[in-house]
Amino acid sequence: MKKVNLLTLLFMLLSFACKKNDDANAFLKPKPQDTEKKDLLQISFAKILAAAVYENKELRAFIKEEALTMFDNDYDILYHDVKNKYIGDGTFAEILAKYAGSPARLDSIVNELPLLTIFIPTLPSNFSPNSWNAETEIPKVAVRLHSNYETPYYDKAGREFKISKELIPGFPLLVVKENERVRISAGQITPRALQSTSNEVMKYEFIDEVFDGSKNKLRGTSSHLKSTAIIIGEYFGKSSLVKARALTGDASSTVPSVLSTPDATAITAFKNNYDWQRDYIYYGLTPTIPKGKLKQNYSEYLSYFHFPYETAAEAFSKISDQSPDPAYNPIITTSQYNSGSYWTDGYFEFQVDVLINGINGAGQTLTKYFTARADQLFYLEYEPYTPIYYRIKKVGALLFNPNLELIPWDLQSYGMAWKFRISEKDPSEERTYSQESTSTFATNFEVDVSGGEKVKVGMKFGLSSTTTHKSTFTQRYMLNSDDLGEAILTFDQPIIVMQQGTDNFPVYHLRAITSGWYAIAVEPRRVY
Repeated sequence: MKKVNLLTLLFMLLSFACKKNDDANAFLKPKPQDTEKKDLLQISFAKILAAAVYENKELRAFIKEEALTMFDNDYDILYHDVKNKYIGDGTFAEILAKYAGSPARLDSIVNELPLLTIFIPTLPSNFSPNSWNAETEIPKVAVRLHSNYETPYYDKAGREFKISKELIPGFPLLVVKENERVRISAGQITPRALQSTSNEVMKYEFIDEVFDGSKNKLRGTSSHLKSTAIIIGEYFGKSSLVKARALTGDASSTVPSVLSTPDATAITAFKNNYDWQRDYIYYGLTPTIPKGKLKQNYSEYLSYFHFPYETAAEAFSKISDQSPDPAYNPIITTSQYNSGSYWTDGYFEFQVDVLINGINGAGQTLTKYFTARADQLFYLEYEPYTPIYYRIKKVGALLFNPNLELIPWDLQSYGMAWKFRISEKDPSEERTYSQESTSTFATNFEVDVSGGEKVKVGMKFGLSSTTTHKSTFTQRYMLNSDDLGEAILTFDQPIIVMQQGTDNFPVYHLRAITSGWYAIAVEPRRVY
C-alpha cells in the first residue's frame, strides 16, 4: 500500500508543473523610458528637498514626526498625503515651491509621481528615524533609482554625489523613492482605503492590510513582529540569538527542517508516529478512529522563512538590488559584498502566492504579504571604509517567523499539493498571466448518516482511488520584483520530523520545503 501511495504522490508532484501562456515572458521586462522619466523627476524633487531641509529646521522636524507615524508600517512619508499640512505659516507644498522656483514647476514634477515618497533610512552610523536630531543634523537627499547601480545624493546647492552599490553612507540622509505599499484607488471606500489623505484628486489604498499602520503597528524589533530570529550556520561573535547549526536536522537526515514550538495537536500526531500528521489534526483520524469531519478551527501558517546559509550573500544581493536585470549584479565585487542600496528601501516586502487547485476546476491563488528588515533576515557585520562610508564585512542567514495565517487545508476541496511562490516586491507596473496545473484529490469522503455531515473515511487515501483535476490560475506580478522561485507542500508531508532535547525541554524540528533560494516551514495551528 505504501508503494502505491508513493507512486501516486510522485505522479502528483510531476503533474503540478505549470503550463504558462505564451505572453508571460513578455511581462518580465520593464519599459526603460518610463523608469528613466521617473528617475529624472525624482532627482529634480530631491534637489528641491535638499535645499529646503538645509535652511528649514521646522521642515526637518515635520519630516521626522511624519515618518515616525509609520502610516504604512515603514518610515515613509507619502508626499501627496501630507503636502497640504501646515508647517508654521505655510503648507509643506508651499515651502517646497519656494525652492522649486514656482508652484507650477513643483506641480509639474510631483503630479507625475503619484506615489512619491520620502523615506528616513537606518544606517550603521546610528542615524535612524528615532535618533535623528532634526534640530542640528542636516541631511543630504538620496534617490532610489529604477535603473542604476549607484545611488545619487544631492546637497543644498543641487550638486550630485554617488554612492557605489557596495558602500553604505555614514552621514544623515533622506531618500526619495516610489512607495511600494500603497496604490492609487478608484476612490471607493474600501477596508484598505487610506482615509487620511489630504489630496483632493488622487485617492489611495494599501496594497494589503498588513501595510496599514493604523491597524498593524510594526515597530523596530522582532518581538513586536511576533517573530523569532535564529542564526543559521556559523555562530557570529557575541550574538544573543539562539545558535542553530543544522539545516537538515542531523548529519544523516535528508529532510530539511527548522526549530520550532509547534501546535500541541501536531506534537501528539508526531509522538504517535502517524504517517499523515495532518489527518489527525484536521480530521481527528487515528488507527482506531476511522472517520472524522473537517476541523475548521485549524489553519495553516507560514511559520518560518530563511535563506540558506551557504548562499546568504547571494540572496541578500538579489533582493537588495533595485535593478530589474540580474545580469549586471555581481554578488561580490573586489572581495566585498554588494549591499545593492538596500538601505534606501526600509523593510523588504514579500509577496506570497499559494496556488491551490479546486476540485471544481477553479484554481485559487491565495496572495499574502509579510515584511521584514534586512537585519531580521540576515546577520550583517559592517566595517568602516572611509570616514563617511561603511561596507558589509560579513553576511549570515537568520531564521525569520512571518507568523502568516493562510487557510485551513480542506483535503477534499483543495487537493494534495499546494504550490508556494514568493517574490520580493518592488514598485513597478503590475501585470497578470495565467497558468494551468494538475493536482491529485482524495476520494475517501462520505456523508455521515447520523449527523448529516461530510466526513473523511480512513487515514491517508483510505481504500478509495484518487482523482486528478486540472485548474487554471491567474496571477499578478510586479515587473521588477525579485522572483525567488517555487516550492511544493503536500498534505501527507510530516509537520514535525524530529525531537531533540529532553522530555521537560523538548526541541522540535519542522519539515521545511525549499525553492533553492529560500526555505519555508508551513504548519497547522489552532486558531480558536
